[in-house]
Amino acid sequence: MATLSATPYDMTGSYFFFSSEDEYQDGYNQNISRSTGKPFEEYEIDFQDGSDLEMMIFRAMAGRFGLPQHKIDDYFDLVDDYSDLGTDEMAAVHFLTEYLDKKLIEALEEYEDVYLRDLDKVSATEEYVDELGGPSGLPENLQESYFDYESFGRDFDINNRLDEHEGMSNQRIGEAVVDDYYGSVSEIPKRQRDMYFDYESYARDLDLNGDIVEFRFGGNTYTVFGANSV
Repeated sequence: MATLSATPYDMTGSYFFFSSEDEYQDGYNQNISRSTGKPFEEYEIDFQDGSDLEMMIFRAMAGRFGLPQHKIDDYFDLVDDYSDLGTDEMAAVHFLTEYLDKKLIEALEEYEDVYLRDLDKVSATEEYVDELGGPSGLPENLQESYFDYESFGRDFDINNRLDEHEGMSNQRIGEAVVDDYYGSVSEIPKRQRDMYFDYESYARDLDLNGDIVEFRFGGNTYTVFGANSV
């Protein structure tokens, strides 16, 4: 259970900790001002300890000066309602609130629509492309754009050492071999075509275009696909 603290703005009062609305009310009623004989009215409510879910909900509900006092009951209700959320689901809620500026209630209703992978963007892109049947399952223009001519040319040169390629860069050798031997990338055998697909560059461009977002949550790295259409 989350532990919150309540610190009165009146510096003559004492702070106290609580883990439920009832505990807050007890602490509030017992913290009496000597000058008025009544409970201190205004408090700053801060998060002290708890799970990733409890901290995430607190951050989403809190303002500049902590959690508003009138939202304390709502806070504990939400923590209770969504206590069974797994780490990946919490990461999806975090993405919606922190990166898309969704309201917490919206995020809790929409987190299942987030296409999330517990991987960095390059590994997630590899897994995603593999599920499509590998790079050869992508449109031809993408296969052509992200074919790693430099690595292809380097390996070809190591295995063949042709005089006509003397002094040429690996990139140029790769381009020449594709043009002279195959005509286009799409004509290269599938196994080789997939082997030389540049996942890192593809992931980089997906990120730059806003199609994927990589972020950290709960000590893990996540990647969201279709980030600009959630």
